[in-house]
Amino acid sequence: MPYSASIYREVENEFDDITWRVNVDYTPNDNELWYLSATTGYRAGGFNLGFFSAAPTYDPEDVLALELGYKGQHLDGTLQVNGSLYRYDYENVHLQFVGQSALGPSTSVRNHPGAINQGLELEVLWLATNELTLGGNYSYTDATYDGEFVDVETGAVGLVDNNNPFSPATLYSAAERSNRTDGNQLRRVPEEKWALWGQYRLEIAQGTVDFLTSVAWTDEVRFDITDSPLDLADEWYRWDVRVTWTSTDNLMEASLFVNNITDEIGIRNMNAEGEPFNYLRTATPTLPRMGTGIPVPLRRVLSSASANQQTRLRPGLSFSNRPKHHPLSQGAPDV
Repeated sequence: MPYSASIYREVENEFDDITWRVNVDYTPNDNELWYLSATTGYRAGGFNLGFFSAAPTYDPEDVLALELGYKGQHLDGTLQVNGSLYRYDYENVHLQFVGQSALGPSTSVRNHPGAINQGLELEVLWLATNELTLGGNYSYTDATYDGEFVDVETGAVGLVDNNNPFSPATLYSAAERSNRTDGNQLRRVPEEKWALWGQYRLEIAQGTVDFLTSVAWTDEVRFDITDSPLDLADEWYRWDVRVTWTSTDNLMEASLFVNNITDEIGIRNMNAEGEPFNYLRTATPTLPRMGTGIPVPLRRVLSSASANQQTRLRPGLSFSNRPKHHPLSQGAPDV
């Protein structure tokens, strides 16, 4: 007779909250807007599926977001300026870790006491002439963990780093491998970023030719909550150029482009393993230099006698995964 059995543990919890938002707008004239907002946010807690995990549940995450911003048009509407100052205060930040369970390693979500994300953003768009458009953006972010993490498995104050080859778990205790987290930089958040771009349109008898160039720079990034230099990626930049011809009737288009002209390589993601995998570290690099020197038609119009209408066909050819008409669609790198 077939028979099966299972073991489980029963865990219950409830999560609910009330969020609110207050916003004040001030428009001194038709071309300017100042705003001040205070907003709360909430992410429900949950359950870790690892059997007999040391942390079977985790608490909700809350945030209070404050922002002072400005949007304005100047120089007869040819200059657009947007800027903001912001501060986000997080409580019980959700972080994901690999920990021990009764059946071995398992991934669990745990709460860090808090984090503070504050900074400024600036964006400028200038229609210098009928043919020339210039733009740029800059951001500064001071994002740090607030409070000290306590490991529920070991009781150690700070985070036990199991992926540090200089302190293997077979030789050092949990207390010796513990790293304080208060004040450490948030993972995957660069302190500074900026981008500059320019576009010039030339009218010719056969249509228009657009010349576009952009340069973007990203500051160094940390990929782990600890302050280890092994998890720090260097700053990097990218310079792109593109020339696009569009026919007078807008039915044909061709482009020549070179992305990452200087072949600068940065790090987009990084993963680390512990002692069982010989402290392997893997990284995902940014794209190398690439481009094309062959104009390719992107649109054709065919007549349909039966339907008596025109149908536009777009071959499966794409140079960017961003919206086509975005000013930085060929320039700003993914971060």
